Amino acid sequence: GPNYVSGVEPKEHLSWFDYLKYAWSTAATIGAMIVVCYGISLQVYVLPVPPVGAYILAILALTILFYLEGLMIAIVGTQYWDPETFRDIYPRAYRMHKFINKPDNVKRFIIGRQFFTVLTNFLLAQVFTFNTWEPGSVNPVIFYIAIKSGLVGVLIILSCAQLLPELLAAEYPLRFMNMYGSYTIAYASLFFDAIGVGHCAWTIYFVTRQLCCSKHLDENKGSRDTKPTILRVQSAEILAVTENNINTAKK
Repeated sequence: GPNYVSGVEPKEHLSWFDYLKYAWSTAATIGAMIVVCYGISLQVYVLPVPPVGAYILAILALTILFYLEGLMIAIVGTQYWDPETFRDIYPRAYRMHKFINKPDNVKRFIIGRQFFTVLTNFLLAQVFTFNTWEPGSVNPVIFYIAIKSGLVGVLIILSCAQLLPELLAAEYPLRFMNMYGSYTIAYASLFFDAIGVGHCAWTIYFVTRQLCCSKHLDENKGSRDTKPTILRVQSAEILAVTENNINTAKK
């Protein structure tokens, strides 16, 4: 991970190949956005809604997925942090941490969040797959792979709604949890778990655990019953805000 000094990440040297990767990936993603916007305007997607509804649904689903992916990283990464260290600095993150770290709530969040993620990805696929778009003079095979298969949607979802929030949450988990809307998305994930949408996974889990790991269950019983240590982490996020507050107070 980055070696923080006073909350500042050092710059890394980039080779020409790194610049090439950034350039072609960015160009491909921007091109995918243009293709998707044009395809939606032609109404050649799968979902039976008007173009305006498709645009709204795509933006809403991408936003929800952004929160779901980032919160997964942030919540799991800060699960054993002492919330009192950031109670005053990140109040919404503190409230979420206290709420989500009640007994079994993290597991419940993971299950509900997974259903929520699959649901949003399914809806996005219905909007970003243009199965009725005719190739015209373009090679049918190339057109199918690039356009009709949904590849353009994959590039947008991957860059904007999955990797971006994961990278942000990995580096700034408290700030991500502190964003407006994070608590609502976490609560919605717990709701989906509460209604039992993914509880079949628990049934399969208990069956396969007995079949595949029965010899290790008794050996690890003591470690499973041991409560983890709560860590007072000197996060760069906390140090940066604290330092800014001190400098402001001095002025």
